[in-house]
Amino acid sequence: MGPVVVVGLDGATWQVIRPLAEAGHLPTLRTLLKEGAWAVLRSVVPPLSPPAWTAFMTGANPGKTRVYDFIGRDEGGRFRLVNGGWRALPSLWQLLSNAGYRVGVINVPMTYPPEPVNGVLISGMDAPVKDRAVGYPADIHRRLQQAGFTYRVDVSHARWWPQSPERYVEYYVGAVNRVAHEHMAVARWLLVTERPDFLMVTLVHTDRISHAVGRRLKEITPERAASLSPEHPIVAAYRVADEALASLMESLPPQSTLMVVSDHGFRPYDRVFNLNRWLYERGWLDLDERLLRSSSWQRWWAPVWQRVQYRLWRRRGVDLMRRSRFFRAIRWHRTRAYSFGAFGSIFINLQGRDPYGIVPPEAYEALCEELSAQLLALRDPHTGKPIVRHVWRAREVYQGPYVHLGPDLILDLMPGYFVRNALDEYRPELVYPAGRYGTRALEHTGMHDPDGILLMWGHRVHCRGEQPVAHIVDLMPTILALFDVPIPAYVDGRPLTGWCDITPRATLAEQTTASPAEGYSGQESDLIIERLRELGYL
Repeated sequence: MGPVVVVGLDGATWQVIRPLAEAGHLPTLRTLLKEGAWAVLRSVVPPLSPPAWTAFMTGANPGKTRVYDFIGRDEGGRFRLVNGGWRALPSLWQLLSNAGYRVGVINVPMTYPPEPVNGVLISGMDAPVKDRAVGYPADIHRRLQQAGFTYRVDVSHARWWPQSPERYVEYYVGAVNRVAHEHMAVARWLLVTERPDFLMVTLVHTDRISHAVGRRLKEITPERAASLSPEHPIVAAYRVADEALASLMESLPPQSTLMVVSDHGFRPYDRVFNLNRWLYERGWLDLDERLLRSSSWQRWWAPVWQRVQYRLWRRRGVDLMRRSRFFRAIRWHRTRAYSFGAFGSIFINLQGRDPYGIVPPEAYEALCEELSAQLLALRDPHTGKPIVRHVWRAREVYQGPYVHLGPDLILDLMPGYFVRNALDEYRPELVYPAGRYGTRALEHTGMHDPDGILLMWGHRVHCRGEQPVAHIVDLMPTILALFDVPIPAYVDGRPLTGWCDITPRATLAEQTTASPAEGYSGQESDLIIERLRELGYL
């Protein structure tokens, strides 16, 4: 049997791939669509990279993995930056390594700190570095340098010289596309030199560019695709992915199985719903607005002053997340609900669970019902249209021992709306137009969609064309079955037996858990917070 090779295209969507493939922009993906099997891949709720890629590598939902967002809540109700060490279940590559298979893992989010594997692992976006590989074995960066590779984890959004927004977007698109080529070059090298049984590489440029020029996703339609220029930023990003796939396939050994997956899809948005402002206006959240407002002088010097504050706080040993202006401005003794994160996650300030909890447990259900009803009745003050499509309760979407650490309510917004809960940017408007936020050099007009992609190709794939919707938790057990490795009993997903030549073995009865790894140091936190702010997640 040849290797199983997985290519992750962060944020990729069939809404872009299919029109561009049919128009001739993506010849490799067009061939794979004809020769392989493909389907919509449903993500987790909310469709964020940390819980989604963690669900991919564990086969389990956030209630079992403990990973809900870029920020997590510990058992004491305190908030912290989350990385791969926070994951409560073993990864796919751990299980394959334990079974004696050799693995190679490159740039998958939520893989820092690097775990020992039977092979090579290079951490993804949660690694607190910019221009070097961090992984296992520890000398991997030196080995890459000796082989002549340049390796960068990501590209900064910072604009250090005067430049028009259009020119800066052009620069940024080119920079992230070059990083994608770098990561795929390393994947090809590992495939040839290490000969792994399992190889995975994730390219994140499709996500980064879709955030920055999300408005232009509307231009990708079956009717217009053929007339789009190869220089169109969305077209260029997907062409890079297509070229990278073509180069990897040239190095595939015989009888290989190829999977192309995304953690979520993408869609454009035009308007931003300021959820914390709504909670404040309705009296659920109490804030000292004086601590949130900034003068024009402060806004001008915000990037510099922010860095100075971080360095002072680090020297004093202060938890950076607890020192954010938003958390400091909350009057906890009069706050019943608040929100943070990149999507509409609401937390109830519950007695007995949260450090400053004021909501009695017997009032919890009624409060959740009242919040849900008011949100569903909410209308955009400018257009009169509804903003919220659905409000999920935690128990509806999560199961497992860590449900209590996640949000209590999760919003699903109407098309065209995005929830933004920046921790350190004060906006008094309830709803405002999408665009450039805070000190970002780029716009943010593209948001995650639950529907990602799954494509399988190779001699063990025995079906062709479009298949029923799959779920991201189905992929880990499918890969284990391809290697004839038993599937742990805690796994939520099911092997895609209709797709592949596999006969799953009996499940393992035990549930393996892990204790949280050490968090970031102060300096590492600085870099991660800056990276997440640039991406629009904080």
